[in-house]
Amino acid sequence: MASRPELKVDDEGGFIRFFKSLPDIGDDAVRIFDRGDWYTAHGSDAIFIAKTVYKTTSVVRQLGKNDHTGLPSVTISTTVFRQFLREALFKLGKRVEIWQSPSGRMNWKCVKQASPGNLQDVEDELGGQIDSAPMIMAVKISAKASEARAVGVCFADASVRELGVSEFLDNDLYSNLESLIIQLGVRECLIQYEKGDREKEKDPELAKIRQIISNCGVALAERPAGDFGIKDIEQDLARLLKDEKSVAMLPQTDLKLAMGSAACLIKYIGALQDASNFGQYQLYQHDLAHYMKLDAAALKALNLMPGPRDGSKTMSIYGVLNHCKTPVGSRLLAQWLKQPLMSKDEIEKRQQLVEAFFADTELRQTMQEEHLRSVPDLYRLSKKFQRGKANLEDVVRAYQVVIRLPGFIGTLEGLKGVSTFMAEMLETANILKSATAESLIIIDELGRGTSTYDGFGLAWAISEHIVKEIGCFAMFATHFHELTALADQYPQVKNMHVTAHISGTGTGDANAKREVTLLYKVEPGICDQSFGIHVAELVRFPDKVVRMAKRKADELEDFTTKHEDLGVSYSTEDVEQGSAMLKKVLVEWKDAVRNGGLVSKEEQVAKLKELVAADEKLLANPFFQSVKAL
Repeated sequence: MASRPELKVDDEGGFIRFFKSLPDIGDDAVRIFDRGDWYTAHGSDAIFIAKTVYKTTSVVRQLGKNDHTGLPSVTISTTVFRQFLREALFKLGKRVEIWQSPSGRMNWKCVKQASPGNLQDVEDELGGQIDSAPMIMAVKISAKASEARAVGVCFADASVRELGVSEFLDNDLYSNLESLIIQLGVRECLIQYEKGDREKEKDPELAKIRQIISNCGVALAERPAGDFGIKDIEQDLARLLKDEKSVAMLPQTDLKLAMGSAACLIKYIGALQDASNFGQYQLYQHDLAHYMKLDAAALKALNLMPGPRDGSKTMSIYGVLNHCKTPVGSRLLAQWLKQPLMSKDEIEKRQQLVEAFFADTELRQTMQEEHLRSVPDLYRLSKKFQRGKANLEDVVRAYQVVIRLPGFIGTLEGLKGVSTFMAEMLETANILKSATAESLIIIDELGRGTSTYDGFGLAWAISEHIVKEIGCFAMFATHFHELTALADQYPQVKNMHVTAHISGTGTGDANAKREVTLLYKVEPGICDQSFGIHVAELVRFPDKVVRMAKRKADELEDFTTKHEDLGVSYSTEDVEQGSAMLKKVLVEWKDAVRNGGLVSKEEQVAKLKELVAADEKLLANPFFQSVKAL
């Protein structure tokens, strides 16, 4: 523990009288007096700090006489003050007031206020190291005997200038409210004062709310009922929101309980006292149904989040998973853990992003090492600029982010939470819309992310469109051997292939392994065979798997000269007619699936077979016979 400053106060008598004239701020708040290079606390606050920080009351000194007229006091160094501030706000759930006397003696004013859910004023003292979003929530309830319990809430992370509201019905245990507190990671809750001090005058519903807040480990602050009035809420929102003209038209303003909570919260965090907030806030409505409900017991049993006294970071799921490189990422991870998604589509979007980073080592390392490691806490950095409190270091950090932004965006290009095939289609659509005769188009393996029929159809149609409509130079790599028939129709299409040398052929031994050497040489003509199985051998696939692959390839292969004995050959005209008939059948099948309510895969396959069997011309088409063999 750092050495404590000596207690020296000018005009002790005057300060004692001033301090004792201050109104009581309750047991959940602490007053600290900033004396330049050190701090003091007095009265019951001094005793509390002595026990909490110094673990002994022997550090307490007396201002004035050593009797009831004196004032117990304790001094705190700057280092110790910052340590206490973190513990008071993050672990003990206290509110803190910081007083200064900037223009001389006995001119003390409260210049900073902080609470577990409102850290704006003390972010510099906390060193910017805030592990999770300081979410604060105001709660207003209506619980009449003849009606269901209704709950209206407003919540905010003041550092990002967003107000969220929600209004819902609840049961007598207020389980929806408890789930919402868990989902949002609320640090502090505002509720109304009790109406009276006597037991019979206490509101049993507010007592339940208090218990839920306590079970969730959330700090509680009681506010006067008048703070929840909605008389001026539309006017206040008009000053804070970005689109002030539409406030009266917002559907959220019909949520009267939530608007009452919004009025209380706006006043508590002092949003209207800072002119830089005007026109900067956004208002949104939170839907409980989007997330799985977790109560405090589940949160604790699952060890989702670290407890206030957990010694190791790995004692919680969050601690094990949190390898985030930025504070924003850590906060988002905590939010996602407490808000398990209910929508299958939304879950799969996240999984696709995770898969992209997991499968692409280069992408992952580039993001981590070149981009994310240098990203500061952008939310809080922007807040400092908005409030005019940014220093030279902040300017440099913002500049570093700006110069890295193009590379950052380039790395993320294409990762839009869509499937590989959808991303491929989006890119191809952009090519077809923007390419001109002066363009160079390079397409690799188009259509590999969907069925054989759809993939070949798309590859053919796109290739033909490039030839006939765009007329630019293009290189089109494909695994559809049938696509090489384009060269028979359009003289400007030239088939090329990359050669390979295959040793071990012509020995007469069917089981002899053939060695494939890729020559990386491009020659005219089509490729007369595929090398997929040979590559599998190169990377040491199990022999049993390779033998099965060869057998199945022999059964299915119908295009190369190796399998001309199957007797399936066709002309260019057969390709055109077969493609048109096949497309017609597939369109009919698609409509039948959509309009006929065919849900199961078995029903859909049966319908396709029925349509194909009913089309005699299609069945007789040589090209279709070759495709069907696939």
